[in-house]
Amino acid sequence: MEILGIDVGGSGIKGAPVNTETGMILVDRYRIKTPEGAETGPVAETIARIAHHFSWTGPIGVGFPAPIKHGVVKMAANISSAWVGVNADELLSQATGCPVTVINDADAAALAEAGYPDGFEFEWTASPNESWGIPIVEATIPMLAKVGIKVKVKPVEGSALGGIVAKGDFQAYIWSNTSGPDPLTQMKCFHSKTPRSACNYTTFSNAEVDKLIDEAGATDDLTKRNDLLKKANAVLYEEAPVWFFNYNKAVLAYQPWLHGLQPNATELALQYYEDLWVDETSPAAK
Repeated sequence: MEILGIDVGGSGIKGAPVNTETGMILVDRYRIKTPEGAETGPVAETIARIAHHFSWTGPIGVGFPAPIKHGVVKMAANISSAWVGVNADELLSQATGCPVTVINDADAAALAEAGYPDGFEFEWTASPNESWGIPIVEATIPMLAKVGIKVKVKPVEGSALGGIVAKGDFQAYIWSNTSGPDPLTQMKCFHSKTPRSACNYTTFSNAEVDKLIDEAGATDDLTKRNDLLKKANAVLYEEAPVWFFNYNKAVLAYQPWLHGLQPNATELALQYYEDLWVDETSPAAK
């Protein structure tokens, strides 16, 4: 596949057709000086000029010097503050007459640094579960596509997913793991001596994390233990062996019109339902 790749820089805006499979630039890049102030209209016009220079009618990918969410510019640093809140995808698509996808240039650089300048494709194993299954995967796919990551969904039955994960028969998976109220017990799932068959499903191994977890387990001082686990958690966050997401049942369930809800740190769905009742202020009662 060929796209027109454009980079918006502080001093220049440059572009060239690129083969996304090989990463090869197909012709010499064309560069135009960035308009003074990097306002929305002049930048859009400059990008349109680059597309016109190549007589381009296909898809365009733009690396942009700002955080982007769903095509919308969220912050301005090296560009005009007028960009904040603008849907750059839509603006540049209108200016060029081509389908345009805008991503943060740091995201693009991170992929390139990881060895995937043109993105990559992976298989994502998931069950039909609505809270932590295929619907979540499908909601994530467009976001990953924005940075060049393609997903092939591998659907499996929920009853089979546990066995697949325990055997390591996956490229990626999405699942719901209970954690319980004890942080030490949960963090041990990322200790190198914890087998995949227990809960270290990605066979994560990090000597610093092991040391911090061991020290946390050896102390009876709860403050010290929590401090050590926080340090281990910070390393885990940076290493990112898993992506944590939270479909927080507590946030959904604790509503002013629902009464009798019993706190349960392990699984909020485990309730004495005969003790729950909804009053007349519920939106469903109106």
